[in-house]
Amino acid sequence: MRKALRAVRFVVATAFRADPWRSALTCVLVPLTGLSAAATGWWLKVLTDGVVGHHFREALLAALALAATLSLIDIAGMSLARMRLRLQERIGLLVERRLVELAASLPGLEHHERPDYLDRLEHLRAERATLSQAIGSLVMSGSTLIQTLATGALLATIHPLLLLLALVGLPSVWTSGKSLAVLDAAKHETSGKVRLATQYVAMATTLGTAKEVRLFGLGDEIVQRHRRIGEDVLRARVHARVAGAAWDGAGALLFIAGYAGAVAFVIHRAAIGLATPGDVVLTMGLAAQVNGNFAAILGMGRWLKGVLLVTGHFLWFVDHSGEAAPTGTRSAPPSRLREGIALEHVSFRYPGTDAEVLRDVSLVLPAGTTVALVGDNGAGKSTFVKLLCGFYQPTEGRVTVDGVDLADLDVDRWRATLSGAFQDFCKFEFIAQQAIGVGDVEAIDDPARVRGAAEQAGAASMLDALPNGFATQLGRTFEGVELSQGQWQKLALARSQMPCRPLLYVLDEPTASLDAASEYELYTQIIEAAREAAAEGAITLLVSHRMSTVRAADLIVVVEGGSIVEMGTHAELMNAPRLYAELFALQSRAYQ
Repeated sequence: MRKALRAVRFVVATAFRADPWRSALTCVLVPLTGLSAAATGWWLKVLTDGVVGHHFREALLAALALAATLSLIDIAGMSLARMRLRLQERIGLLVERRLVELAASLPGLEHHERPDYLDRLEHLRAERATLSQAIGSLVMSGSTLIQTLATGALLATIHPLLLLLALVGLPSVWTSGKSLAVLDAAKHETSGKVRLATQYVAMATTLGTAKEVRLFGLGDEIVQRHRRIGEDVLRARVHARVAGAAWDGAGALLFIAGYAGAVAFVIHRAAIGLATPGDVVLTMGLAAQVNGNFAAILGMGRWLKGVLLVTGHFLWFVDHSGEAAPTGTRSAPPSRLREGIALEHVSFRYPGTDAEVLRDVSLVLPAGTTVALVGDNGAGKSTFVKLLCGFYQPTEGRVTVDGVDLADLDVDRWRATLSGAFQDFCKFEFIAQQAIGVGDVEAIDDPARVRGAAEQAGAASMLDALPNGFATQLGRTFEGVELSQGQWQKLALARSQMPCRPLLYVLDEPTASLDAASEYELYTQIIEAAREAAAEGAITLLVSHRMSTVRAADLIVVVEGGSIVEMGTHAELMNAPRLYAELFALQSRAYQ
């Protein structure tokens, strides 16, 4: 009950936040239109009795009142339909914006790897229209209840026993709830498979996977897998619908019996002179209306419960974001590094896994140095970067910044002191200047800052050669210019140059898509810039599996199997006949 009340409060608050005036009018006008249905039945009774009793003035007034009521219902219905449609659009935009805010507010990346999070997100995406229609469903449920009470009051004027008709319909409300719960459970249980089916559709229809799909002849395999998953989902949901229909049918049978009994009872009373012909007409109309009301209550109940269930998924995101948000006062990061960044006995496992990616790692990145992390693919280098950026918290141990636990720092302010580029960089299909400028949104419209960043990354000449230079639209999605993988990576490197003097500058395999000459030139510029920033205590962290590119670093850290196996300068490591010297020699011979 507490969850339901919370969901109702959320629905009402969201609607009034999105559009206060339309929400208020909906809450007032919809119940009034509900009362008009009972009024129509009453005018029919008065009209019938007037005609049968030859009271023509009374019959004429009732006919005029009936016509006016029906006209008002039509006008109000059309007006409300347009108003509710506009309200739904506004609520839908607010809910989507709020969902983006919740996802963006999470400090780390763990939620992107949690199946329960992703399943709920898929369910919410599939049912997101339900949230925009929630206030209408809630008000309509209230309106139907008011209409039912008014109908019951009129039936009581004919005979109090007719009120029992309402009680006969109550079991249908309960069975309807059971039916909806069964269907929602099936949707939630199959949402993971729906995500997988969506992924197969994306594999078959997007450019990124098109080459390998065709090269390896994966089309038929994708179709077959999609078909199998679709059949599994359909089978589970059809089974749920059949079970739900059984619950609905059981409730409907009891109400039909009660409806037939009520009509027969009033006809019998009219036959023995205890009721008027108008009472018979009113009873038949109201009994049918009660039937319609309960059908509407069932429908609205099902819809409202569905709304509350979907709202519950949304509120789960709210709670999850609240739980993931840091509690208590967080310290500001230092304006400059004096000691450096240290990992103290750090171990780490990714969420939902048992394998340790890092094991009891202790490492100091001294302030004002250029540090290189080298090692084979899968050694754990990128995990170091994620921990330093605060994307994850260590499973054991801690990361400190000038002796202060990183977990105690304000994560947003810490990241404002960072910059970097990753091997899995983003392809922002924006105007070229904006694709670089997002590295510092406050300077996104500053052409000089953007050009300077592009020049530092060796991307300026490439952008100047585009049809409209820095004003060129990028990417095929918006009919822009498509870049090569190496050119996209240069843009990512240019973005990383936008922040001024970051405390920690991270480059995680930043040259994977560049040619050898561009790679050498870039690393030379990076190390020169790092030495200029060293006076302010800034740290430059280079992550690479190519030993030759980082030989000028102040400190080279060799990572293997999640552990640090060697540390030192290039000269020191080459003098020790261990892993670094061996790998350096192997790569040198390969390049020769």
